[in-house]
Amino acid sequence: MKGFSIIFLLLLLNNCANAPVGWGGKYEIIQSNSKSITIKYDTILGQNAIFKPASDHCEKYNRSAVPTLKTTQSLGIALQTFECK
Repeated sequence: MKGFSIIFLLLLLNNCANAPVGWGGKYEIIQSNSKSITIKYDTILGQNAIFKPASDHCEKYNRSAVPTLKTTQSLGIALQTFECK
């Protein structure tokens, strides 16, 4: 029974990685195009996680991701826009 509990807990925690932002998810890409990318993220879990996807996105266009507009929403959720320059 103890083994089952541990496996169940691990599966539950693993599913949090794909959860919506604010419910265990770190970030979600809201919009992206050749000029910019906007990411919604949890300010506690996802603050450092947003830079890699932004950088990876802009590198597709041989550009660098530069953080510009940031909007903080309620409950520790924020939107960060990166321009591809």
